[in-house]
Amino acid sequence: MKASTKVLFIAALLLPLYSCSKNDAEASRGTAASMALATAGPESSNVFMIKEVGERKSAGHLADFAWKGRDGRTVWLSDHAKDKLIFLNFWGTWCPPCRKEIPDIIEISKENQDVVVVGIALEKSPSPVQHVAQFAEKNSMNYINVTGNRPLLHKLADLYGGVHSVPTTVILNSRHEIVETITGMRSKAQFMRYIQSARS
Repeated sequence: MKASTKVLFIAALLLPLYSCSKNDAEASRGTAASMALATAGPESSNVFMIKEVGERKSAGHLADFAWKGRDGRTVWLSDHAKDKLIFLNFWGTWCPPCRKEIPDIIEISKENQDVVVVGIALEKSPSPVQHVAQFAEKNSMNYINVTGNRPLLHKLADLYGGVHSVPTTVILNSRHEIVETITGMRSKAQFMRYIQSARS
């Protein structure tokens, strides 16, 4: 086997480890549905139904969105993260690279008080909020996740340039300007480099 062919072969093997396409989501619906989940309900978690998606005010800035909090009030991300950095992670419970980076994202959320971490779960489940809430409870996810209405999730993904594979992470500075869009899995150290750059 030629050296160039070996490189292409290895790259083809490694690519699925770092990101999942929309086709992977379709193929793994059955796997996600049969996944063993904890019994906690969404009322005890930080997982919420996305309620509204706002229009982007200008290019390169936050595309705002809202969810309904446990107290019934509408919470807009821009208000929740006022004067803070934002770490948006588009992911899915069905995606192995997404699941692999969750422990690092948990640590980032725990250790960086100036960063608001929000997961945006692109799910196919007929009960996405409950499904993601159970997954989040089982995996001790300490940050907010939104999911639910697929048209709104698709609209939000489009406003961030289209999310063609997950995980995709968008980092915004404290002025809510997009400073980095990252496709594929990253380590905590790599994420922290992007966060430090957003702080400067």
